Amino acid sequence: ARASWEELLRGRIVLRGLQPIETIDNHPPLYFAVLKAWVGLAGDSEFALRFPSVFASILLIPLAWATGRRLREPAAAWAGAALTAASPLYLWYAQEARMYTLLALESGLLLFLLLPSRHGTSLGLRRQMAALVTLLAMILTHYTAFLLVPALGLWALAQPRRDLPRLLAGFGIMVVLMLPFTYLAAHQWVEGKYFVPSFSDFYAILFDVFRASILGFEIPDYGTLNVLLLLIWIVIMVIGLINLVKIWRLGIYILFLIVLPIAEIYLMAYIRPIYQTVRHLFFVIPFVYFVCSKGFFAISKLLKGFSYAIYMSILGGMFLNNWHYLANSYPSRQSLREALVWINQNANPEDVLVLQDLALTPLADYYYQGTAKLFLIGQQGEGQEALIHRLEGWPRPIERIWLVTGLSSEDLARPEQALYHWLGRRGRYLSQEVFPSRNVWIRVLVYDFSSPGCAP
Repeated sequence: ARASWEELLRGRIVLRGLQPIETIDNHPPLYFAVLKAWVGLAGDSEFALRFPSVFASILLIPLAWATGRRLREPAAAWAGAALTAASPLYLWYAQEARMYTLLALESGLLLFLLLPSRHGTSLGLRRQMAALVTLLAMILTHYTAFLLVPALGLWALAQPRRDLPRLLAGFGIMVVLMLPFTYLAAHQWVEGKYFVPSFSDFYAILFDVFRASILGFEIPDYGTLNVLLLLIWIVIMVIGLINLVKIWRLGIYILFLIVLPIAEIYLMAYIRPIYQTVRHLFFVIPFVYFVCSKGFFAISKLLKGFSYAIYMSILGGMFLNNWHYLANSYPSRQSLREALVWINQNANPEDVLVLQDLALTPLADYYYQGTAKLFLIGQQGEGQEALIHRLEGWPRPIERIWLVTGLSSEDLARPEQALYHWLGRRGRYLSQEVFPSRNVWIRVLVYDFSSPGCAP
């Protein structure tokens, strides 16, 4: 968001190491363009940077309600709004300065536009074109939205024949506009720019989407309760799909919107895996909540009073996961911030700060406001020999060197960690501050270089 418009649209990122390293971000530019415009109005505080994500997640609630109203079933509309408001998955990503709630909002709008307003009626020209523009916006927000194109193609073929020429023309215009981004997404996928730890089969991905939609991103271990909630959730989805099939074959369309992208991402994995977490299928989640809201409505007609117990058990499970999320500090989001703020308060202009992870350059640029010279090096030894050579020829005395790393003692002891071994030989170890994190603990090692025993 701080980059020029040209660099933003190119996805250009410069990692500030000893020598600047230029890389291309693996996301399209729409979210960052929105964020850049917003920062121009509201500044770049943490609150301001997270606000677009919060705002998009809040807009999802009335949008889910309006989508349910298109079925002329108020109970389904309120059920969809309540599920959206209570979603642990939306709560998680509403607090991150990332594009996922914006993608969900666009996906929910696409679903709203695809639903006929009356039984048996086709969509008008404006709605059809608006749906294509929304799909284009989704692809410009996250490349995985490309996976919706086949499902939307099937939807277009199901429209009346008189609408087919203009739909094909709209698709053609969208394809032309998306050619540069299509090339970039395909290139990054084939070249393996996405980090994916392992292959995931179709049912594992499908199960992950269903589970995350009710239990959230990080799932607490409630044992049998988790299994029970998930089984109820899947049954509600099945009932919702069956009932939607009775309305303009809508259940089949929605099933395509959910299942086809999962099947595509599974088949693509035979060439190169792309799926890592549910955020890579985040656009599917509004479809899941819509189906479940219809399922709740169908159950309420069949079981009447007992349906409220089912409904409250699902909402209760969601709120329980939200409580778990809010009651735990989730320090993985704060560890580097706290480490850099701590260094800001304690480092001197005569000190040198070394951050051992090039990918964290943006966070260091944002949070580090200190006076000590900052260097960034790679975790796997990249740039360490060059930094040692530079430090040995430093033009003025160094008082302390601060090493910020996410590596363990065993990792740092590897031969390629030349800087760590050099620090042990040339400096005097003073202290270590540890900032706990869920994934990796951030450690700040402080070495004294000003004592008489230290080599000049």
